[in-house]
Amino acid sequence: MTATIQENALAKIDEAKRFLAEARDITDILKIHDMAIAAHAWATARGAQEAAALAIEIKLRAERKGGEFPIGRKEAGTFGSGKKHDTLSSFNLTPKESERWQQMAKIPEKRFEQVLADSRKKTQKAVLQVAKDLAQELNRKDPAKIPVPDNGFYPKILEGDFRFLDELESNFFDLLLTDPPYGEDYLELWSSLGQLAKRVLRPGGWLVSYSGHAFLPRVLGALCDHLSYHWMMALKLEKEHARIHSSKVFTEWKPILVFYKPPREDREIHDMIVSGNSDKRFHEWGQNPIPFEQLLEFFSDQGSKVLDPMAGYGSVVEACVHQNRQVTACDINPEAISVLRKRFDKTRSYLR
Repeated sequence: MTATIQENALAKIDEAKRFLAEARDITDILKIHDMAIAAHAWATARGAQEAAALAIEIKLRAERKGGEFPIGRKEAGTFGSGKKHDTLSSFNLTPKESERWQQMAKIPEKRFEQVLADSRKKTQKAVLQVAKDLAQELNRKDPAKIPVPDNGFYPKILEGDFRFLDELESNFFDLLLTDPPYGEDYLELWSSLGQLAKRVLRPGGWLVSYSGHAFLPRVLGALCDHLSYHWMMALKLEKEHARIHSSKVFTEWKPILVFYKPPREDREIHDMIVSGNSDKRFHEWGQNPIPFEQLLEFFSDQGSKVLDPMAGYGSVVEACVHQNRQVTACDINPEAISVLRKRFDKTRSYLR
């Protein structure tokens, strides 16, 4: 690499930075964003590391500035001009990208600049991860509280590994509804989940759980050791959430496993539900609570006792609050527990 190549790359990036400062609408920002991506690819191919790092910085700045616009919906006029062509699709943006840009815009400027200063020597992936972590951190500082209805039910939140929590009573719950991690490293949890369900569910109670595809035979086998299989439902993924699996399969649906503790109490269900937009306000693995509300309607009644032993940041809990179910939520992650307790904050106005 010659000095001239490095100088040319830096000149292009300085030009992009100047254009970004003068940008007044989303079209200008998108042009600069594309310019930064191209500059990064050009600099990387020629070994111009300083230029490549600065190109990523421009890309992040463009995304943050783009997030200041009211993007994120598919309706006409999304970008504030009132023109019907101003939609996500017309700018080749996905809802996921739009959401990420808005999260970037929420990061306080001083904090954002500090991260950029600390991260200039990191890889593109590392810098983007820092930005994502910052956005999630900001969202979790003041999570939206969910008003708990004045119906005598209040979410019970327990910190700890569900395998060792003595507070979970035997033959007590009507439904165990959860979304465990899907990776191979977590396969051992499924047998423990089956054991827990067998102990804590009342006779006729249900275990309903999201699952991944890759290790499905082993997951089913682990649960069948303890419960009776009833059905496999499908969570239909929205187009923007469908993705290529590592096995090169384009994944458009997610299994929902349905087991029961005998005897079976037949209920009318539909075995295809739609995921809707994901809820990443509190964590990148966050799920939309609406499908969980549908599952609650299928497998429980008003006032039923529901357990989520791997509650994460509270999608099942939120669904239970909306559907007037008595929910107990457990998680091993102290950070998740802290968010849960803030989201479902207990105040006198919520109690009888």
